[in-house]
Amino acid sequence: MNGFIRLARRVVAKCTRNSPSVESEQSSISSEENPNAVATELSLPVEIRPATQLVVDHHSWLQKHGDLIIASGKVCCAHTTIAIHSDYGPKSQDKPTNQDYAIVWSGYREKSDRPCFGIAVGDGLTSSYQSDQASQLACSVALRSLVESMLSNPGSTKQALENATGAALQALVIQAKEFEQDPPASCPPGQFISTWKYILRQGKLLQTTLTLAWLEDNRLHAAIVGDSGLIWRTYQPLESAIAANCDLATQDVNALGPAARNPVQFDSFFEKEFRPPFLTAIFTDGIGRGLGNNPLRLLDELERQPTTDDLNKAKCYIDNCIANAPVAHDDNLTLVEIESRDGNRN
Repeated sequence: MNGFIRLARRVVAKCTRNSPSVESEQSSISSEENPNAVATELSLPVEIRPATQLVVDHHSWLQKHGDLIIASGKVCCAHTTIAIHSDYGPKSQDKPTNQDYAIVWSGYREKSDRPCFGIAVGDGLTSSYQSDQASQLACSVALRSLVESMLSNPGSTKQALENATGAALQALVIQAKEFEQDPPASCPPGQFISTWKYILRQGKLLQTTLTLAWLEDNRLHAAIVGDSGLIWRTYQPLESAIAANCDLATQDVNALGPAARNPVQFDSFFEKEFRPPFLTAIFTDGIGRGLGNNPLRLLDELERQPTTDDLNKAKCYIDNCIANAPVAHDDNLTLVEIESRDGNRN
């Protein structure tokens, strides 16, 4: 697991028409009284595949059924554009790796010419061992589960988001079990075995936030575990709102991982049908920290950027943060920009 996949593709993708025939086997998920609670039964297989291979397998499936953007790039379908960028951040920050992760899938339902999009963003907890691997694995598993569910059975989007979150949690628990099978062998170099056993017992490893979203027919559904930000703006009528914001006041972050409570609590669940044109942004707390108490100004900055086929607005924004405000953005930085130009702005 030490050689975990790190992919960064900078591409501009045009949606290709697919006619997927999907058979899925969903995890057992049930909702509790809290509408934002996700319960899952964790059945652990006897043979555990390495996390690296799991990520590759899920990416391969997603690419087979549509187009996949990993870490950085842009996809344009009809009037909708989604740009993503995930960056290590300013060189002055002290994290060893980029613990953020972001992937976007785009494709079509069978016998439909209307595009749909799946988005996953993770932010691994700095205090957790192998949190960069956690965000990659959780995003990949959750997005594959979400897309597979939505293509094969276009029913409740919220239920599909719950199932996908449960699948991500299950994958993290399974990987932690792999470490627990032989603590001396899995103990990281330089770590006391007694400390490593404590970490395993407490589940202080493979912890990550997760934001999962589905966009189709101008309707956005998003489920957030943790403290990611989600903001939006419409133009007919002109309206802006904060659907979810990063917690800049405390270090208490809800996260998926071996120690996560079952059922998992969604910190935010968002559902809205937009009238185009509209602009939406999803971001991790590195971006949120730089925005401070006025996250909506991010939308102003994105609006000021020119709209061209080869320009990734998410990357341009993050590059500017690193170059001009590194102290305010002293963290890993991830941004997803969703833009619909269907109509004329006032």
